[in-house]
Amino acid sequence: HALTELCERGETPAVMKSCLPVQLHVGHSWGGGLGRWMEDYVAADTNHNHLVLRSIGDLNGFGQTIALYRSTHMDLPIQSWTLAEPILSVVMTSLEYRQIIAELIASYSVETLVVSSLVGHSLDLLRTALPTTVVLHDYFPFCPALYATFGSPCTVCTQGDLQLCAQKNPRHAYFNFESQQHWWATRQAFIQLVTAEHITVIAPSDSVATRYRTLESKLEHKTIHTIGHGLCERFAVSLAPGKGAKVTALPVGERLRIVMLGRLTDEKGADILMATLAQLTRFADVHLLGTGDSGAQFKGSSNVRILESYHKDELGDLLRDIKPDLGMLLSIVPETFSYTLSELWAAGIPVVATRLGAFADRIAEGTNGWLVEPEPAALLAKLEQLNANRRELLEVGLNIARQPVQTATQMVQQYARVMSEPDAIPLARYQLPRRSWMRRYSTAATEQGAGVLHVNPQVPYRRVSAEFLRYTAARLGQSPRAPRIAREVAGQVLRRIALYLDPE
Repeated sequence: HALTELCERGETPAVMKSCLPVQLHVGHSWGGGLGRWMEDYVAADTNHNHLVLRSIGDLNGFGQTIALYRSTHMDLPIQSWTLAEPILSVVMTSLEYRQIIAELIASYSVETLVVSSLVGHSLDLLRTALPTTVVLHDYFPFCPALYATFGSPCTVCTQGDLQLCAQKNPRHAYFNFESQQHWWATRQAFIQLVTAEHITVIAPSDSVATRYRTLESKLEHKTIHTIGHGLCERFAVSLAPGKGAKVTALPVGERLRIVMLGRLTDEKGADILMATLAQLTRFADVHLLGTGDSGAQFKGSSNVRILESYHKDELGDLLRDIKPDLGMLLSIVPETFSYTLSELWAAGIPVVATRLGAFADRIAEGTNGWLVEPEPAALLAKLEQLNANRRELLEVGLNIARQPVQTATQMVQQYARVMSEPDAIPLARYQLPRRSWMRRYSTAATEQGAGVLHVNPQVPYRRVSAEFLRYTAARLGQSPRAPRIAREVAGQVLRRIALYLDPE
């Protein structure tokens, strides 16, 4: 009778639960391209309720704490576990970790797993009975050097090669506390697990699948789907060239405008740029955007403009102001995808990139960009050729304008076509547990003792320090115990230090 009256009045029940399947995403807290992908995927997928499990630590142990979040934002965790035995890099199995996974799967009715990184985690993630998708964002834990590069991209890696890599490969810089025997045993366990039937494997570019199969013959018969990353629709639109974008070739004699996005570390080609900069800037202005501290090495160079940081939503306006004729991507390690290439294309900018990894997969020579060997002489020769042939720059730019932009929504749809889902709808999806999707998680967070101070591990230390100093200055200004002049002077000093640490 009560339900009948409720229906007649058109009222909804007091509590409505979003009865979508719960998907657990697993990654680390480094940010970067992996963090970006998780953020875009979760925002675009409206067919699941999402939880995100991250490992938090440092170079001494990448899995010291395991934290569960309600989204990709590193705000206050729903729940966190400090491991009695920290995970230095990755472990093959851990009783403590298995108990954590079993608890959160049961508590939150998790139905599927998406594993983006095993850094700081246990391979037990691949041993649950749940449908699991492994996304090959890098080569870890197959390769502890992340890039599967030792001088040049590796085509073979034996047990002896692993030992030599640990001793002499500069790319093997993150995981220094594990033995060669650990990495070899972990690799064998990882390969055995990902070849299981309930594991779906997805690579962001063809070169990743090809290299995995080249390095490990046991993967030859495992299906590896290739699905490129997509840009958030709103962000892609914000990058589009303005109505006044030029449609004619740049006159001969006018200086080229070249842009590079992101940090300029050794892996990203800083040495190549430095070796060519003096000759390059004779005919081009170089704009380095988002370099962070790595831009300091190029300060003082003529015809080079450096912007250390920008908000993602500002990028479109920055590029429209600069009006670049060309973008450069100079990685000396094989990228597995490259969001930067997608961003430059979305902005209608042709790109010169090194002939490695996903660049070679995605760039068709002379059609939507150009490929060069990762050497200064090859890069400079190509740039001089394009400087002399402005018409080629225009034609490639027009091709890029006609090239569709892969969106995050399209990416999610492609994932849905290959990912496994439970054969039957579990009853737990419709039950209303104590920590439901329509109730706040504050109780759970409080129970776990979140602490007085919570710091986002993805935020640079300088910004954390600056924010704390600004907070201290504000509290000091409100304190009735200190004399007014002392409050003002101390507040100004703290705010000046904060401004120095974080100009934003």
